[in-house]
Amino acid sequence: RPIARRPVDGALGDYLTRVVPEPGADDHKYTRGVVGLWAGSETYPGAAVLAASGAVLAGAGMVRLAAPRRVEDLVLAARPEVVPAAGRAQALVLGPGIDPADTTRADEVRTVLASTLGPCGKDRQCPTRIPTVVDAGALSILTELLAEGLRCTPCHVLTPHAGEAAALLTALAVLETSAEAAHGWNRERVEAHPARAVRELSRLTGGTVLLKGATTLIAAPDRPLVSVDCGPGWMATAGSGDVLAGVIGAVLAGAVARREREAAGA
Repeated sequence: RPIARRPVDGALGDYLTRVVPEPGADDHKYTRGVVGLWAGSETYPGAAVLAASGAVLAGAGMVRLAAPRRVEDLVLAARPEVVPAAGRAQALVLGPGIDPADTTRADEVRTVLASTLGPCGKDRQCPTRIPTVVDAGALSILTELLAEGLRCTPCHVLTPHAGEAAALLTALAVLETSAEAAHGWNRERVEAHPARAVRELSRLTGGTVLLKGATTLIAAPDRPLVSVDCGPGWMATAGSGDVLAGVIGAVLAGAVARREREAAGA
């Protein structure tokens, strides 16, 4: 039996068009989806520029940025439409360019991420939880919160590459004694057994896991594994994951905005 299903050519684009339709005459920035972005640090300021650009160009109605002043200045120079102020968001993107060694910045992200975690029952839509992309520096923060008894929902989209996936699996192995955890994980093992790794990560966290690579595998609780050909090797560059996190945030925010309008009878 196949271990994953692959969307046929054009199917993914058609699906996104249905989930986040083209804006109409009655739309405005709030009905198109607002993304809350916690990205960038003194060490990695450019990640916020890339993530914000990904969200803006993917169609977000607004991107709200929480970042140090230097990062704000760089983002606004590239994307002046980004709003460096707190406010309601329909999806969050946490972690691009976050340096866990920067304790002040890491504590900010930890507080926001913790507020999104918790029990979600069997409702895959998780209407009481804001969809959240957990990327880069936020992944290591997530392991600390899971160790405290919190848990992701399928509305949390984790976006590790193979090295980050291995670190997550190793850190989470101490939380249980399954045969899978006992084997131990490193980057080479994740790359050799990506389907097993991504399923295990989804099971251990309770979230949706997007394992990045030449072929990206997506695992969600109680759902078939999905395989997506992500394009040419030219995309294997520093920063491409930051852009992807922003794009996913825009799609999630747009989907929530659409659901809110439908619920309101608009």
